[in-house]
Amino acid sequence: GKLDYKMTKKTHVVAERFTQENKASKGKLTSNSVSLAQKIYGLLLDAGYKNLHEEHWNAAGSDTTSSIILGGVSGNITDKLGFRVSREQVISSGEIRDYQTKTRLRLDYKLTDKTKAYVTQEFQQGKNDKRDATLFGLDHSISDNTTLTSRYQIENTVSGERDQASIGLNNRWEVAKGLMLNTRVERIQIVKQTSNATAAGYASGSDSTALSLGAEYLPDKDTKITGRYEVHFGENETSSLYNVGAAMRINR
Repeated sequence: GKLDYKMTKKTHVVAERFTQENKASKGKLTSNSVSLAQKIYGLLLDAGYKNLHEEHWNAAGSDTTSSIILGGVSGNITDKLGFRVSREQVISSGEIRDYQTKTRLRLDYKLTDKTKAYVTQEFQQGKNDKRDATLFGLDHSISDNTTLTSRYQIENTVSGERDQASIGLNNRWEVAKGLMLNTRVERIQIVKQTSNATAAGYASGSDSTALSLGAEYLPDKDTKITGRYEVHFGENETSSLYNVGAAMRINR
């Protein structure tokens, strides 16, 4: 569930809770977070707190609780160039693998009205899992309903190095009044990988194809219902993900 409250024109508060079950690893992750965003002098400042609890349903693992404080700033340097800097700092003794101390930097540049380039740099500074990754991306609007995306990522971990490239095609149609259908096809190709790059379990280490189908239904201007199903076909395994959600505006 998510609650977004606009206190003023420049200030809003967001509270969110979600539960995620992983049948493959036999576990469940619960997240509770709250954040505050404030616009000031053309910048957007945000800060927040997140509490995570990971349960393991087998005897091999023990439950873990982690607390994280969040902070970030974003804005425009020029009419075409934007930036964002953010930090997630673990303040508890417990750490959860995908939610460790991280610093992210991002630049977005508008090449044309239909094309945007971006680069991101991420530094992960976990106790045992240190990682840095550089991502170059390009998004191009082919039409009002179709977008072509391409990315190239260079990733370094304590276990090795991996480079991967991906290309995707997103489509969005209004099939009926108030009903939108979204599809995505993406191909991920491993370009370079050291022999021990998957020892820490960051990636399956194989090429894959992802297919996604989603829908948005707006029965009225204050209500939105969403759903999405995604499946990944890899050389070694096939995985799937689904989610459903609903949003309602309480007041204006």
